[in-house]
Amino acid sequence: MHEKEIDAEKTMVKNFPGLSSPHLLLAASYSSNGQAEKSFAEAVMAFESSSGDINAEISYLRAFYPATDSSAQLSPAQLKEADSLCSILRRVHPDKSESFSESGNYFYKEGKMKEAAEMYRKAAGLVTNDYLVIKRLMDTDQQQNNTAALEKDAKKALELFPTQSESYFYLGKMYYEKKEYQKAIDMLEAGLDFMQPDEKKESEIKTISLLF
Repeated sequence: MHEKEIDAEKTMVKNFPGLSSPHLLLAASYSSNGQAEKSFAEAVMAFESSSGDINAEISYLRAFYPATDSSAQLSPAQLKEADSLCSILRRVHPDKSESFSESGNYFYKEGKMKEAAEMYRKAAGLVTNDYLVIKRLMDTDQQQNNTAALEKDAKKALELFPTQSESYFYLGKMYYEKKEYQKAIDMLEAGLDFMQPDEKKESEIKTISLLF
């Protein structure tokens, strides 16, 4: 069955050499058939194509190089391939925030917070309506203990997404650490209205409130 699919997709590639989608289909078939080297070569040709659809390319990455919080760690070879494909994605689609945020996801998964923050920051500069990008940016700021960047990014998040709780929480804790207690309480209590049930966050807010 795989051989028939591969033969059909090879014909598509031959008949439509300028299209990226046949290369992606062929890459997926090679991957399912255990032919990793051929799969990667076809994926590179698809990603390099000026006719490429960034959404289809990102879907391919997520299917064959998953980097979600719950997915298994990629092998060194897979990481190298994913890095190469992400690099092409950024070069071919420099005006698309997704090309940078997707790269950030791989660095984040590897624990490379500095590199992840750089990618998310570039993505955030290209889009203002994607909360997940700025949320991940704040996460990487916190994990690097970069309080200056966190304060700036949390204030920007509060301005753009006033109904999301994380920015209130981050700013509240920062004000508390600066001993600006009333500001901390006001910020944390304001954010509580938008928080999902979370005993840890609520208990921290209540503990701070009880101090005054």
